[in-house]
Amino acid sequence: MEVSYEMLTADPQKHLAQVCSFLGLSFEPALLDASMRWMDSQTRASAQGRIIPNRDRWRSYFDADEIDTLESIAGRLLAELGYETKQQGDSEPNRWLLQAWQLMDRWHFTVDHFRRYGWHGTVAYAKRVVDARRQARVNRY
Repeated sequence: MEVSYEMLTADPQKHLAQVCSFLGLSFEPALLDASMRWMDSQTRASAQGRIIPNRDRWRSYFDADEIDTLESIAGRLLAELGYETKQQGDSEPNRWLLQAWQLMDRWHFTVDHFRRYGWHGTVAYAKRVVDARRQARVNRY
């Protein structure tokens, strides 16, 4: 079963019910509740704890150069999945670039985590780091 993120956020009840049915589970309305801790406070307040439509928000998240880079790497797959792209690239970024992106991602996660939770979140942060390292050993692409 395949459900796009945009479809899920556009009509969460319909698509979550379909996913539950596919898995042989009963649908529970509590599935529609979302804490959305990662969203900014204005978006979180307007959502009132519910899943909200999120179509094309990436266009304001990434700048034009970042979009070009992403499309040079995954544009072909994105087009196959029905996304509009300017280019249909399928390149493999070099190892150094991938490592730089991973380091930047870790840095942004760390800064965001401590801004949100302060030093009180240190134990949770440490657990997340240990889990990420464990996953990195298992998920080799």
